[in-house]
Order: sequence, then C-alpha cells, then structure tokens
Amino acid sequence: MVPFAGYSMPLKYQSVEAEWRAVRTRCGLFDVSHMGKLIVQGRAALETLQLILTNDVSKLARERVQYSLMCTPHGGIVDDLTVYRLAPERFMLIVNGATKDKDYAWLANDMDADAKLMDVSARYALFALQGPQSSAVLDALGLSTVTSALRYYAFCGAKISGIPVMIARLGYTGEDGFEIRVEVKNDEASEVWNALVESGKEFDLALCGLAARDILRLEAGMPLYGKDLDENHSPLEAGLERFVSFDKGDFTGREALEEHKKEGVRHRLVGFTRGIPALTPEQAIMIQPACNDDKVVGVVTSSVISPRYGGIGMAYVTSDTVTGTGVSIFTKKHCVPALISALPFFKRPRTTPKEV
Repeated sequence: MVPFAGYSMPLKYQSVEAEWRAVRTRCGLFDVSHMGKLIVQGRAALETLQLILTNDVSKLARERVQYSLMCTPHGGIVDDLTVYRLAPERFMLIVNGATKDKDYAWLANDMDADAKLMDVSARYALFALQGPQSSAVLDALGLSTVTSALRYYAFCGAKISGIPVMIARLGYTGEDGFEIRVEVKNDEASEVWNALVESGKEFDLALCGLAARDILRLEAGMPLYGKDLDENHSPLEAGLERFVSFDKGDFTGREALEEHKKEGVRHRLVGFTRGIPALTPEQAIMIQPACNDDKVVGVVTSSVISPRYGGIGMAYVTSDTVTGTGVSIFTKKHCVPALISALPFFKRPRTTPKEV
C-alpha cells in the first residue's frame, strides 16, 4: 500500500507481472475510487463547459462519454478528463485524483451564474474491470444485454446484486473494459466489489494495483497527467490535437493553441525503447550522438519495465527527432542507448462497437 492523491492505494496485490498478464489475457479489477468526480449542471452548463474544455461538448449525446482537456490561456494543460452527459443540462467530469482540488477551483473561477458545480467525489466509488474477459464477468452477473449493446465511450444504468450502478465502456489499459460507478452509502460499494470478485473467479480475475496500471497505460500510449501532461506542454505537443475543436468557437487557450498549430510545435511526446530493460528516471536527458557535436533532443517523462516490450517510456523530444532515431539517455550512473518509437506500443484489435 502506498499514499496516492490523499488515499492509501494498493501498489500491487501479487507480482506486477501476474496482474499485467491477467489484464492482457483474462481480466483484472482496479479500485479507482480516488478519481475526482465533479458535477456541472444548470441552464448554462453546456455553455460553461464549451468555454473551459477543448473538445466540443455540444456533440456529446446523452449517455455518451468524451475525452477532453482544460488548458491555461497560454495553452498548457491544466488536466485531462472524461465528460459524461447524464442529462441535457447535467454533466459529470471524471478528473485525476491528484488534481481534483485544482480542477474544482479552475472550473469554479469560470462558472456561469446559471451553472452549478458540485464535488461528489466522496459520494461514489469507481471500479475498473479491464481485459478480454471483462464482458464475460458482467454477463455472469446477468448483464449480457448491457455488454452486447453498450458502445465504446458510452454508459448506461444497471444493477449488480440489486444495487444501482452506472457502467461505462472505456478504461485506461488499452483493453476492452468497463468503469463501474456506485454510491458508497450503506456499504453498497463493497457489495458490488465483492460481486465482481466472485463472478470473476470463473475467469481467473486478478485484483490489480497502481504498478500494473502504469505499465498497461504506457504500453497503450495513454499519457498520465503530472508526468506526460502538464501546464508546460500543450495538447498539440502531447499528440492530442484530435481532442481540440478549433471550429466550436472560443475556449480558454484557443488563441495560444492556434498559434502553436500555425507555427508548428517545438517538442512532441513520443515513445522510446531501451537497450537495457531497466527503469529510467524521470527528467533524464536524451542526447542524440553526432559526429561533431552531441545534441540534447529530449527529456524522459515516464518509464516502466514491460513484461512484453522490456524497458519502454515516453519523452518530449524536439519536433525534428524522427521515429527510429537512436539516442543516449543519461542518468546519474549510466548512459543507456535507446530508440525513438511511435506510440502506442500495444494496440488491441477492435472487437467492440466503436465510438461515432
């Protein structure tokens, strides 16, 4: 157990490789209740979110989910998040647990008088069921009609052991999976968790912690706020331009991002593989060896040891550093060869309904 975002969180239940393998081949269950849960509602809820978020919230149908970002006026990333449209004038934002208070303050600063902001993080638990057998676990609980009909980045109401839950088809591992929201009152969250564990026994479900989650998300090329995303880098540098809607009208950071797009970014987020499968410290410097003069080309933001790919990570490099470039990563003790790679490292075949 380790402290994380004000919670005591499981780093691992068993070996990290066993948890990783369960998600990639069967199914794994994560308790992600530490994620922030904010409600924005009212007549001006949509208008308010349109002005604060980069994506076009007006395109979000009811019971659908959208990935988006909040930016500073100079284009840096305040946080990345998912938006759930619960009703025409009611939205739920799932934000990073470590930035929940900052995000709340950022939203409150721009909240319209006809929109209300509420922090409901303590009211709900959130579980992530991930892996190719995740549908089977829910089917065994009598939810086959839900899993067969639920589209990617969509959600619906359901019941598990008679307890009302909200089930969304998405996740942070690169696998098919679901995130399940349940109220914590009357110990209902524990009952739902235990029901998922019991149903999962038939499919060799594994309980999973933060360490396996970090490997899975990095393999899938999913950036983590505070490491790969921050206020010093824009969505365009992070490869997230598809979640910036320049044609929806004004929003915070638009002018700076348009300038970035016009001039071209100076740095971009890429993957890298290491010659030696070992961890690389964050902020380690990347050097591109040259005949006459070595060139500093980047800085490491994330690094893990993947059971499948060995030493892998993410780094911001200069925009002229192409995939396949050989670099040297300097740590306090070593100089390790690495290769710039495209993201993601892992991509599963799509077998579930796509988002439209």
